[in-house]
Amino acid sequence: MLLRAPPTLSFLTLPDETHHRSPPPSTIVCAAAKGGSSNHALLTGVVFEPFKEVKKELDLVPSVPQQSIARQKYADASEASINEQINVEYNVSYVYHAMYAYFDRDNVALKGLAK
Repeated sequence: MLLRAPPTLSFLTLPDETHHRSPPPSTIVCAAAKGGSSNHALLTGVVFEPFKEVKKELDLVPSVPQQSIARQKYADASEASINEQINVEYNVSYVYHAMYAYFDRDNVALKGLAK
């Protein structure tokens, strides 16, 4: 995580300071102070910029809709047959699940056994 302390913060400056600088836009400025103490010393803040850290990884993600990270370079006929087999397996799994739900009931599986 990238944290850096800015030289001055406009809302944390002491009253006798004459120059005021504001943090750059699109940053979050955080400051912490210990409550209940009589010491009014100024604590420096930090600027949290999380997207600088992941900028390299975000540049690797393709922005063109035809490109994909997960898609392989199969021939169109091979890809179509693989997709068809996946659809068959999904449909069979739905049938098995429906059969399980039907035969799991007490009044269907073995009549009279639950008495």
